[in-house]
This record gives sequence, structure tokens and C-alpha cells, in this order.
Amino acid sequence: MNLRLSILLVAILVLFGGTFLVLRFTGQQEASTDEPWLFRLDDGAIAFIVATHEDKTVNYEKKPGSLKWFILEDPELPVNFEKWSGIPLLLSGPRVNRVLADTIEDAASFGLDPPVSSVTVTERTGIGFEFHMGNITPDESNTYARLVGFPQLFTVPTSWAEVISGLATEPPYPRLYLIDEEDIRDIQVISDGLTVDYHRDPASGFFIIEGDPIVLVSQERWDGTMSLILNPRVVEVLFDKDDLAVYGLDPPVTITRLTRMDGSLIEFHLGARTPDQEHYYAQTLGNDEIMIVPAAWAQAMIELATDPPYPPEEEAMADPG
Repeated sequence: MNLRLSILLVAILVLFGGTFLVLRFTGQQEASTDEPWLFRLDDGAIAFIVATHEDKTVNYEKKPGSLKWFILEDPELPVNFEKWSGIPLLLSGPRVNRVLADTIEDAASFGLDPPVSSVTVTERTGIGFEFHMGNITPDESNTYARLVGFPQLFTVPTSWAEVISGLATEPPYPRLYLIDEEDIRDIQVISDGLTVDYHRDPASGFFIIEGDPIVLVSQERWDGTMSLILNPRVVEVLFDKDDLAVYGLDPPVTITRLTRMDGSLIEFHLGARTPDQEHYYAQTLGNDEIMIVPAAWAQAMIELATDPPYPPEEEAMADPG
């Protein structure tokens, strides 16, 4: 979820949060077609979420006595808070735009048998709901939906459905940082005694700054590197930490600074390789958590200093032999 999708999520939260109507529970859970919500749960009490889209299923759990949500993989990973914030609220009361039918005659024609997406939301007490989402309506503004255990056919806003389906297709994995390419102004990488600075010109792209003249990067090499810079995936987060020096982070082996267009800074450090040699220890400045990143990703960041992406003619000039 990039910055634009984060803004969309905020907009959806504002829309939904301003119009909450409460469903009352009497003995058994009941759904009322007179109110614009599939169901109603306390967002703070939600503890389990299972999201499925086509053949992909992701499970989430909020740990007992904690506000932290985790993606239940091996190893389990804490969600990225910036991408997760607001999701429990969105799932506490899905809004219904219309009740199209009191009974679904042909669920398959609406993409509901089997469903395109299904979501189960459960409180720790066991109270919960499962709902299905199907095809997009012809006007593309809404998506067909049903609440399991009830016969009605509903529509929900497609913008909301896409965010919720994204829990299965694009889980909010932890990242070292979040940034869009158009928000990057400068990159500085320090490693192995070398420092290389890069600057982005909105019209021309990225340059290696080496005095005058500056050198346009090799686009072929840079495209792959930029996709990695924008996707700093974390495969594990360490909670029981030793001294930073144990992980090669005090002092760090490599320092990378990303300067945004507004002048604010993201700085992250790379340390030593993990014992299996397949990963590196990493940490974002200002964040106490130590994260583990893939070795291939870390090596690409290190090579921004040790092997800059010069265009062919500049490589020849830099290394005549």
C-alpha cells in the first residue's frame, strides 16, 4: 500500500466513521436490513481476522493484553502500523449501500459461489461474523456481498472492498520504512569507507553526484535498484535483543539516508549477516526494533556505495583497466 492508497484508506475511515449506526445484539447475532451495516463489532475487541482472496489466505491476530497485531506466518510478523492503522475500525461495521434482494437466487452470478473474497472477523469472546464479497457491479462503484448465515444480497463500496481484499493480496508486512519514488530527493549511501550521493531531478531522473559534471545513472541497472529501495521487505523482527554491536549495528556496517522532497530524512543501518548468511540485521534510525532483511536486498543497498550504477561510458572512465 503506497502513499496514495494510504490516503484512500484515511478517506474511507472518515466516510465510515462519521455515519456509524449501532446494531443491537439480543441473545443471538442478528442482521438488520433496515440499517446500513452488515454487522457491528467493537473495533477494540476484535482479536482475529482471516482474509481470503481467490486462493490466498492470510490470518491476523491481536495478542492478548496487547494492542499489537501480527500476521500469523512462520515466523509471525508484526503488521506495519502505518498500513494497518484503521483496518479494525473498517471491519467493525462494513457499510451496505443497498439491499438488492431478500434472498439470493443465483449466488454464482454475483461472484458469491464461490466468493471472490471472504473475511471472518472475531472477537476474543468468540462473537464474530463471516462475510463474502463477489463481483463488481456494472457501474464499478459497488461490490456484491453477503453475510454468511443470512439470505440477503447487499452491495458495499468497491473502494472499501479493495482495501479489505488487500489484507489477503497485499498483507501489511513490516518494512524498514515507507516512501514513494516521487517523494525521494536525495540518497546517500556510506559503506566500506565509501560515500556516494544521488540526486533526483524530476525531469531527468537520478544522478550520481561527483562534483561537476554529475553523472546520470545507468537506467537499466537503476530500475531494479529503485524497485528494491521502494520495497524494503522485512522477514523477521527481533524482540529479545542483545547489544547492538552483536548485530553489527554499533557502529553500523552501512548507512543509507533517504531525503524526502520536504527535506525530512529516513536513515537506516545495515549490520552483519545472520548466521545462515541468507539475511542481514537492519535498523531504522529512531526505531528500537532490530529487523532481518534478505541478503540480496541488503547487497543491492551496499552496492550503491561500492559499485555505483554508472552508465557504460562512465564505467570505462572510472576503471580504465
